[in-house]
Amino acid sequence: MAETGITPAEAIDLVVTNVLSDPITLVLVLLGALFVGGASAVLGLLSLGAVAEQLGQLAPGGRSPPGPGERS
Repeated sequence: MAETGITPAEAIDLVVTNVLSDPITLVLVLLGALFVGGASAVLGLLSLGAVAEQLGQLAPGGRSPPGPGERS
């Protein structure tokens, strides 16, 4: 932002002022935040589930996959 001569605080003030003054922009910003936040939350849950599954396989006494001749 050095090329424009605007400080980061002024840039944030401009964005907030424009978002709050236009309802369509506000809705678009909120929907974008919802999509990004939702996708991040789902990815985080999937990652935590994968880590928990791997740790469960490493723990003694954990369930092992059925061997040959065993039914699940």
